[in-house]
Amino acid sequence: MLNPMDGGLALIPGIPVQMEVRAAGAVGIDVAAVLLGATGRVAHDQDFVFFGQLANPDGTVRITVDSPSGTTVRADLARVPGGVDRIVIVASVDVDRPGSTLRGVALSCRVVTEADGVELARFDPPGLVAENAVVLAEICREGGEWRVRAAGQGFRDGLAGVARRYGVEVDDEPPAASLVEEVDESADREHVERERSEIRQFVKGLTPDEIKSGGWFTKLLSQALSSYTDKVDWRYFQEKYRGVPADAIVAQRIKMASHYAAIEGGLSASAYSAVVVATIGSLGGASPATVPAAIVTLMVDVAYITQLQLRLAYDIAVLYRVPLDLSDPDDLWKVIRVAFTIKSGEVAREGVVKAVPVVVRPLIKRFYSKGVLAAGKGLPVVGKFLLQRNVIKIGIPLVGVPLAVLVNRYTTQIAGRHARAVFRNEARVIEIAENLSQRTRHPQLMLWVAWLVINADSGISDDEAHLFRHLVRLVKERHQVVDDQLTHLVDIEPAEVWRRIEAESGSLDDIVDAANQVAEVDGDINKPERAIISEVEARCR
Repeated sequence: MLNPMDGGLALIPGIPVQMEVRAAGAVGIDVAAVLLGATGRVAHDQDFVFFGQLANPDGTVRITVDSPSGTTVRADLARVPGGVDRIVIVASVDVDRPGSTLRGVALSCRVVTEADGVELARFDPPGLVAENAVVLAEICREGGEWRVRAAGQGFRDGLAGVARRYGVEVDDEPPAASLVEEVDESADREHVERERSEIRQFVKGLTPDEIKSGGWFTKLLSQALSSYTDKVDWRYFQEKYRGVPADAIVAQRIKMASHYAAIEGGLSASAYSAVVVATIGSLGGASPATVPAAIVTLMVDVAYITQLQLRLAYDIAVLYRVPLDLSDPDDLWKVIRVAFTIKSGEVAREGVVKAVPVVVRPLIKRFYSKGVLAAGKGLPVVGKFLLQRNVIKIGIPLVGVPLAVLVNRYTTQIAGRHARAVFRNEARVIEIAENLSQRTRHPQLMLWVAWLVINADSGISDDEAHLFRHLVRLVKERHQVVDDQLTHLVDIEPAEVWRRIEAESGSLDDIVDAANQVAEVDGDINKPERAIISEVEARCR
């Protein structure tokens, strides 16, 4: 019997096998199989086998739903394509039960031979609480042999969220019934005009120098977030969209923000002319107390979209339960960077632009071109960048209302999708940290081993840095453990970690499991990480 804490792999023959997943509880269960390559991602969406696509293209992996509580995944391992190195088995709450979790659901996963039903491995994951999806097991190809490993890692963003983690392009899920809101164009326009009126008063209080230098952004940042974050938190969304999964709410917030941005584009389009560009250039000679009316109109558009995208990024972080302290410069900079895709322009330009109408693509690419912010984090620099980026809309002949509407809509969609990708991924890392800190019996040793694995190769990825930061925080909160020696450590010596392992008695299976999960947080385990993990396994056993 496999156990999620043993970190071991059970050998299975390269013949047709079946993974039988059974569930006992109040909610139905969907089961999926994800076929991954060496990069830890699918080669194409057809490698995601689920209730909407019951087999991969060559039929070597198939799903059969036996009953509401039972599903069988059949895999002909001898014929699985050579580019597939791992088959991940996932169970999730039935899509027709939005808001439900796996609390109280007893899951089991058996691997048996298809011909005669001989049991090769079995895994009964521990009880889950707030999660609505779980990776049950992984069948891995290693050195020409197939092995199965129990996982038991829970997620809170459903089957679609797990699929996206492995590179599957999943269409936005239709909003749940409680999320659907009637589109009232007149009410939406009134909402935008009300906020524009407040923004206009803010702009009228700016000096020409604040506009040209970018200092306007520093002032807007305080106005846009201070009062907003006081009233908008997780409880706000929980009460407004009770029982609705975070993914569905995020999709709705992006859609709503893009709609507001489009309305703003139509209202401000009259300001887009070459005259405004010339006026911006002459601001240096203007009276400190006056700003030309044309510039006020342009700045209302820039400031409105800026505030909208800042708040959208903050909303998405809150919905994915990513802890933020906006009085902390690092957290504040994170929201700014995510909201405006700073240092991620190539991703926005090449990854999201394909969803934009052809006529607008060249403009969107220019909108996200050139690393204007490479010089540093200074807020005035951000303000200058945003103003320069928006002036692009003015320099297009016959820009008019239609193009202004499209540019505002699609740049806001890009900002929202970028925020969704960044904060959902951080939420995934936080869940891994929560699972590790909850299950470990050796919290202090786990931190040392985790840091050793993270430092095994030449660099520390963003995901690894996020994971360790959250591990330290959770170990302190849950186990009241603070390791001052580790805090002041510059170079970690493996010998010190081996000494700490040898000083422990009893089973250290939780440490082995932690080492594997830490190594996998940013993708497949590389050679230096595998060497460290092998040494950890040998010394723990």
